[in-house]
Parts: sequence; C-alpha cells; structure tokens
Amino acid sequence: MYDETIDSFKWVFGTFLEAMCGKRPSTILTDQDHAMAAALSVVMPETFHGLCTFHIRRNFMKHLGNHYKENSDLPYMFGACMYEFEEVEQFNRVWEAMVKKHNLENNEWLSGLYRIRDKWARCMMKERWTAGMRSTQLSESLNAAIKNHLKLDHDLVQFFRHFNRVVDEKRHNELIAEYEMRQKLPMVGLRKTPMLVHASETYSPTVFVAFQNKYGESTAMVILRQQDAAMIVEFAVMRYDGGPERIVVFNRNDLSVRCSCKKYENEGILCGHALKVFDTMGIKIIPPEYIKRRWTKRARAGDCFDWRRREVVADPKIMISTRYRELAPAMIKVATRAAMSEDTSKVTITVISDLAKRVELLLSESEEQPLQNQKNLNMEERDKIEIVNEMGEAVVARGIKKRGGGKKSRVMRSWVDKFDKVKRKSRLSRTTQTTVWIKFWYSGNIYAKTKLLLYY
Repeated sequence: MYDETIDSFKWVFGTFLEAMCGKRPSTILTDQDHAMAAALSVVMPETFHGLCTFHIRRNFMKHLGNHYKENSDLPYMFGACMYEFEEVEQFNRVWEAMVKKHNLENNEWLSGLYRIRDKWARCMMKERWTAGMRSTQLSESLNAAIKNHLKLDHDLVQFFRHFNRVVDEKRHNELIAEYEMRQKLPMVGLRKTPMLVHASETYSPTVFVAFQNKYGESTAMVILRQQDAAMIVEFAVMRYDGGPERIVVFNRNDLSVRCSCKKYENEGILCGHALKVFDTMGIKIIPPEYIKRRWTKRARAGDCFDWRRREVVADPKIMISTRYRELAPAMIKVATRAAMSEDTSKVTITVISDLAKRVELLLSESEEQPLQNQKNLNMEERDKIEIVNEMGEAVVARGIKKRGGGKKSRVMRSWVDKFDKVKRKSRLSRTTQTTVWIKFWYSGNIYAKTKLLLYY
C-alpha cells in the first residue's frame, strides 16, 4: 500500500469482498490501527473486529513500563484479564483491583483500552468465532517468510518469482502433512471408545489431538444436578476437584447442546462439559452438526470458484498429475485390448497418431496465445521511439519504425549511427558534455572538419 489512510483501507477491504464474491469474514484481528478500524466499520460493519493480543501486550510494556517494580504483579494481573477470566464479573473485579493497586486511575492509554475491552478480553470474546486465534501471528509468520526472499531493489517480475517460491514451499509442507495424515494412524488413547475412534477418522491430526484432550477432561467432570423440562434437559457440570460450574442445555429433539463456556462457538470444538452430557445421554459419536468441515481431513475436497464462477486451481502441478492418473489407466486398457490382434493394433496406432497431432496442435495454440499478446505489445512499443531535439527535450515520435532489410541484406548506416556505436563503447557518463572534432577524408586528404557538441 502506498499509504495507510482510511480511504486506502476502504479500497483494500472492498476489493477483498469483491474477490470473495461478497462473502464477509466473521472476525478480523488487527493491531490498534485507527484508520483500519474506521474502514472496517464502514465496509464490513457486521464483521467482528478483534485486537491482536501480541500488539496489546507490546503497547502495554511501552506505556506502563515505568510502573514495573521488582516482583510486581502488574503484568500477571493484566495477562489474567486478557486470557484467563471467562466471567465478566471476575474480570471487572480484578481490573479494578489492578488499577487501584498500581495507581493507574489517570492513565489515558489503559482507560482507552478498557473502553474497548470487548475486542480483546476473553470473557467478552467467548461467543465470537476466532478459530482459537487471538493474535495476527499467522499473517506475521507469512510476512516473515516472504521477506526472507525479497530485497528492496527487486522489480515486479523478481517479486513474483520469489513469491511463487514461498507459495511452493507452503504447498510442499501441505503435501507432506496430507501424506502423513493418510499414511499414519493417530494415537488414540482409548481405542475402544466409539467417539474417539469416530474423531480419529474424521478430524485432521492436529484437531484430533485437541479433541482427545477435551474428551480426557470430560472424564474428570461430574454432574451436580439435572433438571428436566419436556424435551429440554439442563445440567450443571463441574470438575470433580473444583472449578467453575457450567450450565449445559441439551435438546432431546435434535440432540443439540449449548454450554455456558461457549468453547464450540469460539473454537469449533466441543468442550469437556458438552462431551460429558453426550456420554450421559448415551450419544457415542459426534453429531454431524458439531463437525466443522474446516477441521476435517476432507477440508480441501471439492471445487473452489472465484467471483466470475471460474474454478480456482490450488496447485497446477497437482492438477497435471491428477489428469495423468485419469488418462494413464484408460490408455493402458485400450493398448492391452488392441494388442490382441494385428488389425486392432494398426487401427489403434493410426488413431493415436491423429490424436497426438491434435493434442500438440491444441497445446501449441495455448502456448502461442500469451506470446502473441506479448508480440502485439512489443509492436506497439516499437512504434514509439524517443528522440531528443536540439533543445535537449525528449519527444515521442509515433509511426517511426526500423528500416527492415531482406534476408542476408545489409542496412547502410550513417556516420551518426557509427559514431553512436563508438560512443556507447566509451562508457562515458551521461552527464558529460564533450566537444568532438569529426574529420572527413577524401582520397586520403582532409576534405573538411566540423565541430559537434554532444550531450550524454
């Protein structure tokens, strides 16, 4: 971006929505940039705007570093308000105690941060979909990977060449992860547990580990009380060794569940409280409505289209190998059957020869199209030759073309062209003014000489 103004960010977010067919994101995490926040409120008012916790902690050190003392609990209290507390009352109580203990009532930055606490505090964001992310670390890591391959003097072509190198590395890592997911079985703690077996077959390895940890937590949960009301059952769930009490509402009609911790709404994975209720109600597999496709092994299955309804190819090299796997068995099957007799073999060879010519023709046409476009562009540029008049001003002359010669023909050059060739070889500075005497010889004697003032 040329600048980071409100209008520039409006254009960025508007272009993003256009590329995404008007589908807006549920949540956007940014740093504390006022121009970006103002543009988001105009372009995507329904999208939740969260703040990156990493940038908040860095600004916290910048604005409140002078309040640090030896064995000070200020950073720990602030971190607890940001990450730990799930209840608003507990958050407000600890925040007030922190401000009063460290005499921060008049701190403008901290007061402004408290006014926008719904953008960064855990208790305020537990109902917002964030996929478990609280910072912009993912985008920062991608920026760092790109900067490792870039320099300030790279032109646009070099930039895209190095950018494609970064993309190829990311795709290679994805292929390795997908191969390991298909070839290696996940480590299931309780192999005879139907829900864990179902999760291992459905979720990707990373998400399965997170789900298995939550299932392990559910075994430590106890149900304190249960209230039945027709099709709705309300459970009070808590860990056996203490902790906060959670209310889980279960619907017998559609087997839906809602927990007061809001973990599923925030991360897309069922919490231990909900899993304990499912086990109590005899549900031994994960209901389909609680399996997000983005966490499954088939997250990338299916076609993806852009805003013009054109299919988006993630990796052209993979598509080539996919088409090859489709064509090779069919060609081998035809060759196997055709080899049974001489007549079928001759017919197959003839058809294959015609097919090979047609394939080469189609490929050559597809390869010549971009070359033809570049050729037309070069011809347009060739018709524009920059000349310099006697005042030293640049003039663009249209319609002036190079004088072409036939095959094995020589184009006569004037003495100015020959001298210009010598000038280029001299490698003089372009800011040098030189006086040159040019002599003309005729029959071995000097016929005339003239003075030429040259500007380089």
